[in-house]
Amino acid sequence: MQISLHGDESLGDIARLPYPVVKRLHPVQWMTSAKDMLELPENLKYWLLDPGVGTGEVFNWSELAHQGRNLSDCWVAGGLRYNNVRECIALLQPKVLDVSSGVEKSRPGIKDLELVRQFVSSVNSG
Repeated sequence: MQISLHGDESLGDIARLPYPVVKRLHPVQWMTSAKDMLELPENLKYWLLDPGVGTGEVFNWSELAHQGRNLSDCWVAGGLRYNNVRECIALLQPKVLDVSSGVEKSRPGIKDLELVRQFVSSVNSG
């Protein structure tokens, strides 16, 4: 079991949880505050870099990549689609990609099989 947090939880709140945690941060938070967090709870395993909860908004991957920080233990979400995911992988080399609306076509929440195939194909070729 793993817990995914998307709110204003403090590091103390996270430390009290009995399971591994993935914590969502807006990429701007990552660039400004995450680097100052020296003593992280042992159970905080990954950061999920996502500019908005369910908005499908893409953030500036280049700006994040040029900081020179290791992002290989980060998860990335926000605006990922089959036609941009290879760029995200090349720039950030994230551990996990979190896609939702980028594989939806006509109805929110309903995944389109062809878009899922195109996304997976792009990931595998990148």
